[in-house]
Formats: sequence, structure tokens, C-alpha cells
Amino acid sequence: MSGRNGPNDREQRARERERIRQFREQQILNAIAQQVNRRANPNPNNNNFNNNNNNANNNNNNGNNNQGAMNNAEGQQNPSNRVVNVVVRNANGEVHSRYHAPVGTPGGGSGACKRKSTSYGPESVECWASSEIEQETFAFLWTLKNFSAFQGADEIKSPCFKGGPKSNHSWQLKMSPRKKVEDTEYFSVHLILFSFGDGDVSASRKVKVRFQISLVDPDGKSNKQAGSPTMNVCEFKRLSVWGYDKFITTAELFNPVRRLVEDDTLKIHCRVWIEGELKHTSGLGGMAKESQSPEEVKLRRMELLSQDMKSVLDSNAFADVALSTKTKTFLAHKSVLAARSRVFQAMFHSEMVESTQNAVEISDFEDDVVKAMLEYMYAGETPALSEKAPDLMQIAEKYELMGLKEDCEHAIAANLTIENAAEVLVLAHLHSATKLKPKVIEFINRNKEEVRKTDAFTQVAQANAAVFVDLYLSQK
Repeated sequence: MSGRNGPNDREQRARERERIRQFREQQILNAIAQQVNRRANPNPNNNNFNNNNNNANNNNNNGNNNQGAMNNAEGQQNPSNRVVNVVVRNANGEVHSRYHAPVGTPGGGSGACKRKSTSYGPESVECWASSEIEQETFAFLWTLKNFSAFQGADEIKSPCFKGGPKSNHSWQLKMSPRKKVEDTEYFSVHLILFSFGDGDVSASRKVKVRFQISLVDPDGKSNKQAGSPTMNVCEFKRLSVWGYDKFITTAELFNPVRRLVEDDTLKIHCRVWIEGELKHTSGLGGMAKESQSPEEVKLRRMELLSQDMKSVLDSNAFADVALSTKTKTFLAHKSVLAARSRVFQAMFHSEMVESTQNAVEISDFEDDVVKAMLEYMYAGETPALSEKAPDLMQIAEKYELMGLKEDCEHAIAANLTIENAAEVLVLAHLHSATKLKPKVIEFINRNKEEVRKTDAFTQVAQANAAVFVDLYLSQK
């Protein structure tokens, strides 16, 4: 035999080396793809994924050069098409080869990662609804001790048990230890609706029920069962019986391997599901909330503007004028006051003291009235309107705040009484409250006998006789 290798041997060894190289490169690629998957889909409980990754690492340890290549492998995830671009380098850092591989799931599959779609969710529709059948559920455990003593009985019924937090019906289990069906002995078990919880004895009333009967072994596990929460509905009338004639053969029941009867004891477990009423719920979806009417959009914008302007007043930022009462000073902005009131506008556009000294004296109104006026001028509303409406109507007339004055008239009209009607009529007359005055006159005419008996009417009529001319004329 010659000691030199022939051409065929060299070619064979070259092919073998190439095959090994390709095999190891594929292992490297798999290991890198698994690392990318782990980052994209973290799942510390996925043992298969971890074991596969460890196997890939162990296999790579068989080749020193390829171990170096693995340590120098680079991977980059392309989120658009879920492809890993892999560059494999050798131990010297030189590019050895490049790959493009799809990213699989942590379990080893090659499918792309699933993303939750919102195209059909509640946020994508104008309105939504859901329907649900209410369901009551309860369970009962019947333990039969000295079970061998029951073997001669045709049937045995359990004590009554109540179930269902709403219905509270009474139920029974019935078992036949040796029911013969077609020459075979079976252990049969049935569920009985003994009575309705409200005492109804009508023959036509029904309840829709699903149930599951199980035999429990000494370890507390279900070793034989029939029925389920998804079975066909059984319609129970009073004293109706539903169950299983061929639940289990007696031979299988007493089979020691099954351990259903141990220490001469058998345990029967029954869970019941009672169907209730059909309930519907509905609401507006995300699209409906976004699709507001022009009026709603306008109202929302006004609310936001009101909030922003109120914060400007509260913060005193960039304030350039002071409004002073006898006891307090309020900072404000000339531009806002001038835009809201022609009186303030005239002050600040002239060489008046208020303009040159940036100060306005308001000594004829209380602090809370001036504060409420400023709140209205900035935010378009004030919480003091209902309580301070008469005073606010007067300051509104002084500074020509027509919107505030009109709101005050409506607030006062809404609180007219027999006792204050005469005083309100004088107030409306003195301050030219054109919307309030007709309403007061109408109110007094409807209740003139009661109003005339009040002390306020006598006092006001004597001091302001001219005010009641309109009242007299309205009665003609």
C-alpha cells in the first residue's frame, strides 16, 4: 500500500472539510438567530428554546476556529421584514461569510412575531355592544361511606343541597350502584331539580342547566367524569331528572387500578351551571368620540380657552395693571380688560391716571365682587354668579360688561320670591335690566295679593313710587 495520498483522496478530504465548514456555519447561524429571537421575544420559561441554544453552543465548542468565528458573529434585526442580517467573522476578524435568515418564534418556528391588531377594536368603531348570558355556578360533594352496603339498593338519593347565589334552588343527586343495561352492570348517576328557590310549583317553569359529574379518587383528583360547561343545555322542570345511565361499568368502578372506591368509600362531585338572563351593554367607540359635532368641538375649545385664561389670571404672569378696592389689590392685564370692556379700553387709550400709573381704583365694590368680575372677564364665568348676582349686575353695568349683566339678570330671575320681588323690581329699573324687569312685573302680577302684603313692597313703593308706574300700566 502506497504511503502517499492520491488525487481522489485529497478531493474527498476537501469535500469533507467543506461539508464540516458548512455544518458549523449553519450552527453558528442558528445560535445567532436564537439570540435575536430571545431579545425580540423574551421568555425565560421556554426550556426548549434554552436547551436548543445550549446545544448549539456545545456543538460549536467542538471546533476551535469556528468557536472564534461564533464569538465574532454580528447580527442585526430588520424589523420591517423580520430578517436577521448575519456577518460571520473568523478568529482574525476577517469577514468569513454573510447570511440573511428569517427570525422565528421562541419555540423554534419560522413565522413572524404576531402583533395585536387594532383595526377591529373598540377604538376603531363608532359604537360597540357586548352580550352575555349571566351564569350561576356551584358545586356539591357527596361522600358514600360503607359503599358496599349500597350494592343491593335500586337507587339512593342524596340529601337536598341548595345552589346558585341568586336562584337558591334545591337539588339532589341520585345514584344506582348496579343498573343493568343490555346485560352489563353500570353505576348510574343523575341530577334532580327538587324545587325552585322561590317556592314556585308550576309545571311549565324551566331552568337551563349544564352540569358535570365526577368520581373523585383518594388524592382529590377527578378520575372519571361526564358533562362539561360547554355541553348542550338541559332544561330542568321541577323534579326533572338528567344524568347518565351508563356512567361507568361496575367492573371498572371497582377496578383497584382506578382507585375510585377505596376504603369502601366513593366520592361523587357535581358542578352545576345555571343560565340566567341575557344582558347587553353598549357604548361609544373611539371613532365616535373623535367624530364630534361642530357644536361639541366649539364647546370644547371654549372650555379649554376658559381654563387657560383663568390660569393667566391666577398666575399674575406679565400683569401690567393693578385694580384696588378699599382692602385688596388685584393684578391684571390691560389688553384683556380693554378687550372685554369699552370703559377699560377708554381708560388705557387716553392720558387718564389709570393709564399713566397703571392703577385702577374701585372703591364702591367689595373685594369678592371685583374678584368675580375679573374671573368673568378672563374665563367667561365665575362661581360667585348665583350668590353675588345683584352686585355683579351693578359692576357689570358700570364697566359695560354686557355678557355678565345678562347672566346676572337670568340668575336673579331664577331666584324670584314673594319677599324679594319688590326689591328686584327696583334693582331692574335702576340698572336698566331690560331682560329682568319684564319677568319681575309678570311675577308680581301673578302673585300680586301676596306681594302687596309684604313689608318690602310697602317700603319700596313709598320710596320709589316712579318704579311702580310700569307695574300699574301692565295691569291695565
